[in-house]
Amino acid sequence: MPTTSQIITIGTVAVVLGIAGYAVYFDYVRRNDPQFRKKLRKEKKRIDRSNSSIKAATASAKGLPTDAELDAALQLVRSEDLPSTAEEKEQYFMQNLAIGEQLSTQGLALPAALAFFRAMRVYPEPMQLVLILEKTLPEDMFRIVMDLMSRDIKHKGDVYYDFFPPKAMNVKVKLAPVGSKGGDHIPLQRTILVATKDFRAGETIFTEKPIVACLDADLIGSSEYCAYCLRVITSKGSSIKPPLDPFQSNYCSTSCQRSAEEQYQDLLFGAVPPATPANPFPNRTKAIVEERRAAQESFVNLIKHGGKTSPLLILRFIGQLVADEHRRLLSSELKNDLPDVDPESKLTYSAHDHVERLRSIETQAGIQEDEEISQCRNLLKLAVDGLEAFLDDTKYMLLKGKLAYNCYGVTYGPGRTDKPYSEGAFERTRASHGPIHQIGSAFFRVASYINHSCLPSARAEFEGTSEIHIVAINDIKAGDEITVSYVDTKRRSKDKNATDARKHRRQELARGWGFACDCVKCAEETAILQLDGEEDSSMPVQETKLDPAFERYLAKNT
Repeated sequence: MPTTSQIITIGTVAVVLGIAGYAVYFDYVRRNDPQFRKKLRKEKKRIDRSNSSIKAATASAKGLPTDAELDAALQLVRSEDLPSTAEEKEQYFMQNLAIGEQLSTQGLALPAALAFFRAMRVYPEPMQLVLILEKTLPEDMFRIVMDLMSRDIKHKGDVYYDFFPPKAMNVKVKLAPVGSKGGDHIPLQRTILVATKDFRAGETIFTEKPIVACLDADLIGSSEYCAYCLRVITSKGSSIKPPLDPFQSNYCSTSCQRSAEEQYQDLLFGAVPPATPANPFPNRTKAIVEERRAAQESFVNLIKHGGKTSPLLILRFIGQLVADEHRRLLSSELKNDLPDVDPESKLTYSAHDHVERLRSIETQAGIQEDEEISQCRNLLKLAVDGLEAFLDDTKYMLLKGKLAYNCYGVTYGPGRTDKPYSEGAFERTRASHGPIHQIGSAFFRVASYINHSCLPSARAEFEGTSEIHIVAINDIKAGDEITVSYVDTKRRSKDKNATDARKHRRQELARGWGFACDCVKCAEETAILQLDGEEDSSMPVQETKLDPAFERYLAKNT
């Protein structure tokens, strides 16, 4: 099965947005702006000085540099601050292209390759530049550039968990053994989230805003809740209801309305096709607007009548990828308030870099999923022509599996009691009160790493919005694993006895998340109730698949 990194690539989105003109514009400035050429000469002198040690080590430039030389060169480049504004990136890009050309004519292969590599670091779509360099550089020099690029990508993956989650959240991702399998007793391991400081019972460990969130299908269009932050709208008539919204969304504030519009709403559900860098003046004829409206209404019916919101969450996630890449291209500040790597890393990670490391459920497409995929692709095509290529069947099912494993049910207090139930429309979420009491679903970068326990050390709370609060149930020491309950662990009215309650709870976990729970409570019940383990015979055993970069990171630090 392909990994998420092979599937969800920001490069695909960037190509769709048509940013190939970036280099053309830079070249125009270089040729026509005398002030820019003056800055270019000044910058060349600065970079020449920083490359002096490398030039001395590779003066002959006749062979490929050693691993030690390449690693030293990359360390030097990583220590440099990258430009932040679009204008600064433009200058940095063109300066390093020109310097690379000059150094290559002097036979200085590694310094020249480093200059081209620096240019790639700020180019919106590096693979486009790779194709150009492949045709224009000597073979040996191109190999050095690609080696630098490969080593840098590997380094970013290897050190990811050194800087994420950010230290301010007081948690860390680690690996823990969970037994072994097979005759050779191959050890099994899984990711866990541990505290990095002590917490007392009742203390909040961390809070986190969601990547995406949405109301349950029966509440979409309701004036009771904000369509963006899921806040309860207490005053009747105080909500903001934009005209021509196919979902008839209500917002609690102009801030929430603006965030939704910037992240996904205008792109996918606005009345007219949006302007993009590739097409600043899109065709907005009456026929196109009507086709777009019909597709939106059809999708709204799919969500409301089908009762499942995962297609809407997927579209909102893709909309965020496009919006983030657009802002990155324009060097606009990303104001999504999501947890990111610590600034000290001087590294940047895309949305898919964060999501690819999360676990998922392997799901199979059926008739319902085929219809979901068809409608999602149609909406993407009508948003930006060609964007539908980003979402094929495999990519859709992978994203759906990520959401199915990691989404939390947003519940306020004990939860609602008026949610309609339909077996065909049922979607499981991590909800300690049960999804029947939730008002919506939310997907998180850090909280997704928290494992289940029937006797959890923490609980997920929502205090009026979709922002999650992870609160300690008992005292937690630094290094202790943080766990929550994915399901309602209390004995229910349909349970005849304690054995029945255990069976139903464990069946729900096995069906929803694909594992037979081995927590302390389950182990104690096995002994107390004198169970022989037969009730687990049909339950799948959890085998967590780790991202290869995480495995290398763990090998390095153990």
